[in-house]
Amino acid sequence: MADVPTIRRAKHAAPQHSAAAYGAYNTPDETEVYGRGYGSGNSGYGGGYGGYDAYQADPYGAYEAPRKRRGCGCAIAFFAVLLALSAVAGVFGFRLYQSAKVVRADAKEMLAEVKTIKKAMKSGNAEQFSEAAQTSVRISDRMVAEVSTPMWDIAQNVPILGDDIKIVRTMATLSSDLSNNALVPLSESLAGVKISDIIADNRINADMFKQLSNALLEAMPAFRRALDTVDALPDAHLPQVEEAMGKVAEPLEEMRVFIEDAEQIISVIPAMLGAEGTPRTYLVIAQNNAESRSMGGLIGSWGILTVDNGAINMNDFSSILHWPDLMVATDEEEKRAFETNYDTDPAQVNFVADFTRVGEMCREFWLQAKEQSVDGVIAVDPVFFQWMMGLTGGITDYDEYSINGDNAAEVLMSKVYWWYSDNQTQDYFFTYVAGTAAHAIFDNLSGIDVDDLLDVLERAISQRRLFVWMAEPAEEDVIKLFGADGALSDDPERPVLGIYLNDSTWSKMSWYTALDTQVSDGVKNADGTTTYDVTATMTNTITQDEAWNAAQYVTGYNGDKRSVDDKLDTIFILAPAGGTITDLEISNLDSGPYEKTYRGHQIFRFHTALLAGESSVMTFKVTVAPEAQEPLAIHTTAIAQEGLRTHTGPDVTAEE
Repeated sequence: MADVPTIRRAKHAAPQHSAAAYGAYNTPDETEVYGRGYGSGNSGYGGGYGGYDAYQADPYGAYEAPRKRRGCGCAIAFFAVLLALSAVAGVFGFRLYQSAKVVRADAKEMLAEVKTIKKAMKSGNAEQFSEAAQTSVRISDRMVAEVSTPMWDIAQNVPILGDDIKIVRTMATLSSDLSNNALVPLSESLAGVKISDIIADNRINADMFKQLSNALLEAMPAFRRALDTVDALPDAHLPQVEEAMGKVAEPLEEMRVFIEDAEQIISVIPAMLGAEGTPRTYLVIAQNNAESRSMGGLIGSWGILTVDNGAINMNDFSSILHWPDLMVATDEEEKRAFETNYDTDPAQVNFVADFTRVGEMCREFWLQAKEQSVDGVIAVDPVFFQWMMGLTGGITDYDEYSINGDNAAEVLMSKVYWWYSDNQTQDYFFTYVAGTAAHAIFDNLSGIDVDDLLDVLERAISQRRLFVWMAEPAEEDVIKLFGADGALSDDPERPVLGIYLNDSTWSKMSWYTALDTQVSDGVKNADGTTTYDVTATMTNTITQDEAWNAAQYVTGYNGDKRSVDDKLDTIFILAPAGGTITDLEISNLDSGPYEKTYRGHQIFRFHTALLAGESSVMTFKVTVAPEAQEPLAIHTTAIAQEGLRTHTGPDVTAEE
């Protein structure tokens, strides 16, 4: 029998002190086995005897060395490491979160500066622009420093989250690039420039415009880099980042449009101002809305405006209405659609509901009548004159009547016909006042606040009281950017319904026309199209007393009139591009409706007859193309009295 192993006891630990006791024995194959115990004082012996007891369990049987419990130790080690990593990740995540909050706050501040910059650019406040540009530099540089730490480097390599981190870091860098390499240089180039000085000595400062153009051109590369960078970014995963990108999307898209438009405008405006060595000549036509036409009113006066290196000169107005032996080119479809003799009489030319055609034909009529070629045609009406007089001051005509920013429209379209009974005097008065008003406006441009001028121009364009047509296609494209082209809309993604009124009374009865249009919210159809219910109500607001006391020049000469207060009109309704009009019903219908086509648009033509106080109610459905991206808009003839035009519907800004 093998020897009992020799027991070696650990040293006795001092009383009341912690001790570790190690007991060892020799196994039959001389292998040492250890047992370990912990205790206080004398308990240190427990470990050694534990080893002995373990061996003595079977002193005569085959010996098997005890196994170490590795699984428990590895698990403890794993969880210990995991806890340590979690603690580190928690600290890292918290620090990253805090850093991201700082960046987010800076981003909000940057967006606020963007709004300030836009406001400064619109108002031409160079000082405000410069201050905002410098502030944006400080904010963007601070953002770049915040996202450039190693912590953000690590976070960018985390799957999924890394894409969002990349977006945030890229946007910070982009902001810095724009601020330092576009906004600041632009503000420095515009230092000392006051938009208010762009009109001085009754001329447009072409040199200042060139300075503005050159400054914008220098900033373009940075703007383009920004757009290209954003286009290359991955999609966001975190809702916070996605929301932030959504807020940035609108100003970035505005930037894209701004760049495209600015380059287009810069390339042609100097030539349009006669600043390229060749003076420009424009035909100005004054439309009288008291005798309505699709694009405004009877063109009672025609005048020439010249621009030489920004210097503006307005010549006297005259008339070529009903001149014999005039004829412009047209086609059969156009003739069938609009039915009048607009191709031989300038009095009817703007029956055609497309100013790109009206401008072209006016230019040809003037060339035949006066043997003078023009570079473009500008159409205005008495309401526009009144707004401009509100900026430049009024005039006193040859009979000492004061005409100003409060009464010009009423004087030109109504009172003149009560003041003078002679038709020739009435026409002369309109021509004289229109010309005098135009002179007064252009002779006093220097005193106009530019912001106020821009507001009037924007209002006139939105209400279709100002149209411009240019003979040069590239210049016409710029006019289209401003929305002043008066073209028939051919874009099915932006559907536009047209309702156009034309006087057939041979009168000035349109002064009494009221028009209300109502468009319902669209209903989506199964085929992807959208249908709108439309109601248009045209009312003859003249009273019987007014009609009986008015001159025949006001009430009209059409022999089909049933009574002196009867008002006759020709109406055109044009469907939007790619759309259709159905279920058309019309009250007080005189004749029609006749369905035709014009340049791919469905068009209805009909005639109404309204006695004093009567209305013609037109109801129909408009179905727009499946690709329509915007609600149905509506274009109507600009009527004589602003207060008699009302509109409700999804496109509340169409004519308001």
